[in-house]
Amino acid sequence: RITENQVLVGPMGRAELRRAIELPARSAGLRLEDDLVQRVLDDGGDEPGALPLVAHAMAETWRRRRGNTLTVAGYVDAGGVVGAISQSAESLHATFDDTQQTVVERLFLRLVTPGEGAADTRRRLDLSSALDSGDHEVVGAIIERLTDARLLTVNDDSVEIAHEALIQTWPRLRGWIDARRDELRMRQRLERAAAEWRDGDHDRDLLLRGTPLEAAADWSSSHTDLVTPETAGFIEASLDARREHDEESVRSARRTRRVRRAAVAVLGVFAAVAAIASVVALRSSQEAARNEDEANTRFAQALATLAGEEADRSPRLAMAMAVESIERSDSAPIEAMASLARARAVEHATPLVPASGSIAVGDAHRVAISPAGDLAATGGRDGTVAFWSVPDGRALSAPGVGHTRAVEDLVFVPTGDRLVSAGQDGRVLSWDLSDANAIPPPD
Repeated sequence: RITENQVLVGPMGRAELRRAIELPARSAGLRLEDDLVQRVLDDGGDEPGALPLVAHAMAETWRRRRGNTLTVAGYVDAGGVVGAISQSAESLHATFDDTQQTVVERLFLRLVTPGEGAADTRRRLDLSSALDSGDHEVVGAIIERLTDARLLTVNDDSVEIAHEALIQTWPRLRGWIDARRDELRMRQRLERAAAEWRDGDHDRDLLLRGTPLEAAADWSSSHTDLVTPETAGFIEASLDARREHDEESVRSARRTRRVRRAAVAVLGVFAAVAAIASVVALRSSQEAARNEDEANTRFAQALATLAGEEADRSPRLAMAMAVESIERSDSAPIEAMASLARARAVEHATPLVPASGSIAVGDAHRVAISPAGDLAATGGRDGTVAFWSVPDGRALSAPGVGHTRAVEDLVFVPTGDRLVSAGQDGRVLSWDLSDANAIPPPD
């Protein structure tokens, strides 16, 4: 079998290459013109892998033979070792029509790998993939003609450029490559990614995402001639994964919005309940406060009335009830203070004698005694208020005009340093007694 009888052959030397040229020609009954072999050796004898190029050059020289003689002129006309393959490719390309030439360009570009910092190289392509570059019959016919011209090599399931030198020596192919170098590099990157995805058992984590996917999708849609079926499937799988992700994102966003709306509704109910509860509590608190104030007012009024009734019979009890009435409510202070004054007057009754004799005790309409019992105040019918020393009955001040009508009530505050007077004119005045010997006008 072939696999068991393979022999690796190294590069030929000049002598070996000479025999490879002369012996087949002699066996075929051909004559080599003088200097032809030397010219061939000078052109390609020192290049590694020169044998395929030399073989092609000699075949093209044979096509241009004169009789049974291979001439130097025929060799030069064929383009020599380096140019023969390029000239063959260009000559064959000229025989194709415009549609066929487009197919040839697409086919060769798919058979080239652009170098990155190195020379461009040929690449092997699945024959089925190569046929997908256009109409199968048209592409198949073109591949067959290129193979007959020894520009392509076809195996059972693959096709590739026959001679690497064609990439460097055929100007038209160089132009195609240079014009679309960036596109070829993009194709190469995508094919590598697709192969990695395939070898990774189609792992979703190996698919394209984001900006690389956008770039790949845009590129593949406008460069279908460079996209292999595997690469196209890889890009489509990436797009499908993105669509699934987008749909899931939409569903998730909808779920989030529903949850938020429900939460807002629940919070709204809670807020409404809390507001109602707050209003009810506030109203209840206000009602309770009003009820308490009304109860205190009624009780204070009752105490003031009782204090007035008890002032003459039980002055101490009357004073206690009057003070409690004043502390409980401000709504009946005049009556309570009047009762307090009357009770104190009864409790501390003492004859008062004016110092100058100008004011008689009988002129007093109301009398009050300080808590310490050392100071008395009298309220006259004419609205004046006078202050007296209880121990000796001495007048401490001339009558002070405070009211326009008779004084109805006089009350010392518990500390004894201030007197409150109430008159029939409806006024309530406060007298500062911090210095009994110099009492200022009332506030």
